[in-house]
Amino acid sequence: MKIKSILSKIQKKLLDIIYLIKPKYFFYQSFNLFQNYAAKPKIIGLELNKNSLIGSRGELIFLPSDAHLTWHILKYGELNYPISDIIKTRLNKNQNYTFIDIGANVGLVSRQLNISNENIDLYFCIEPVKNTFECLEKNTENIENKYLFNFALGEENSLKDIYIDKSNHGNASLSESMMKFSKHNEFRSEKIIIKSVKDFFASINELLGDNHLIIKIDVQAYDELIFSLIPEDILEKTVLLNYELTNLDGVIKPMIDTELLKKNLSYFRECWSYEIDNLSMEQLIKFSGKHESRNVETDIYLLK
Repeated sequence: MKIKSILSKIQKKLLDIIYLIKPKYFFYQSFNLFQNYAAKPKIIGLELNKNSLIGSRGELIFLPSDAHLTWHILKYGELNYPISDIIKTRLNKNQNYTFIDIGANVGLVSRQLNISNENIDLYFCIEPVKNTFECLEKNTENIENKYLFNFALGEENSLKDIYIDKSNHGNASLSESMMKFSKHNEFRSEKIIIKSVKDFFASINELLGDNHLIIKIDVQAYDELIFSLIPEDILEKTVLLNYELTNLDGVIKPMIDTELLKKNLSYFRECWSYEIDNLSMEQLIKFSGKHESRNVETDIYLLK
């Protein structure tokens, strides 16, 4: 018994040292090591120890376990999404808005806007990955006026495989080439429903009412395609649009109609990125066709 107790103390000491050296990896692997058990861990609930941009002290945030977003929330208790400040400083404070989140992930952007931006009174969140969508449902329970959709948007109605980075559940893409950025080179796939952009906006058109629209797109290499397919009547009501520009070596992006992209960009008078100085509409068009060789991944903001 004495030898067993000594070995147990040595074991604990070694694990404590490993944790101190690599806490993020230890946290990430603690979920993965038990995937073949009779009951496996799936979603983690993190209790906030402080008031933050995504919730109040004591509230639970639900996430799939990974070494990126989940670890960041565990360590800092929040993420600060710039779109919230842009809405406060650049848009009319007396105007009511509807927020459409294409690629909503676990809903933390909507949570922050619901807390910080009182003039957003309706939310539409689209997230195709089943496990992530379940977290989205839980994380938006306190948002009264919302519609959640468990599918992706695309050119036409179909079924496709989506690839999900196990170490970063936010890196879920219809392009398998995005998995090259997996921190631990681990990913899985699942079959998802694709609904055409045209059909989706037609289905929610009556719900949108007279509110001005704010649209966020984050769909891992498919952002410009989705943006180029948004109908004119929707863009006419959109005052702020945010999408992620992915122009990275080795990433296979879908073909887009450049003329459609130009047309949709013309609805906005201003564009910018916090990583690219003096960004122009012409550059955005070049980036979309990979004619611009710059290796970059950044959020793009379009304002009327």
